[in-house]
Amino acid sequence: MFFKTKIDYHECTVDLEISPEVKRNEVKSNHASKKFFLYSLIGLCSFLLFLFIIPLSNRMDSGLTDSPKQLKDYMKFHHINGVMLVNDKKDRSRPIVVTNKETSNKSQIVKTDQLFPIASLQKIMTGTAIYQLQKQKQLDWNTPLSKYFPQVPGSKSITIRELMNHTSGLINNARPSKPLKNQQEQIAYMLKYIKYDHIHTWDIIRTLIMNS
Repeated sequence: MFFKTKIDYHECTVDLEISPEVKRNEVKSNHASKKFFLYSLIGLCSFLLFLFIIPLSNRMDSGLTDSPKQLKDYMKFHHINGVMLVNDKKDRSRPIVVTNKETSNKSQIVKTDQLFPIASLQKIMTGTAIYQLQKQKQLDWNTPLSKYFPQVPGSKSITIRELMNHTSGLINNARPSKPLKNQQEQIAYMLKYIKYDHIHTWDIIRTLIMNS
């Protein structure tokens, strides 16, 4: 079955036959467009509603001078057991330290002089530093690791580039029982447990030596 219609254009009449299938596809397309618009509108309204339902008392006003108290209240409200370190706008050399204890267990209380393993955050800092050295021509992507750590197995076959893109072939599944305090401890630990598997495929843990 077909629907017939006529189109008049410059005194010419054209007969068109439109099948029900085409009609249904047009209806479906219009319905999908309306549905997408409706969902987008609902999503936008939900986002705006979320912004306004946050209690004003839990928003930190950067214009107030009582920043430590605001930060303390924020940590209490969100049950944060830890230490917050924030730059002072007036004196950036004097950071603001705010602590909050959300536990009565003394072993779990976070202190200001406590050491933390920064984990993959060191990848950001190390990667940036190496990139800057490369831009200054002090380091080359194709330099072998053996130039800096000849004692590492397979170091002659590993380049700085491979360390940067996680394809060095080095693996280390060991984890220290406590945070390593300095670079010397990191290097000693790495040299003790690092292994070379000769497989230069991507792996997120293949950058320990670069971080050290």
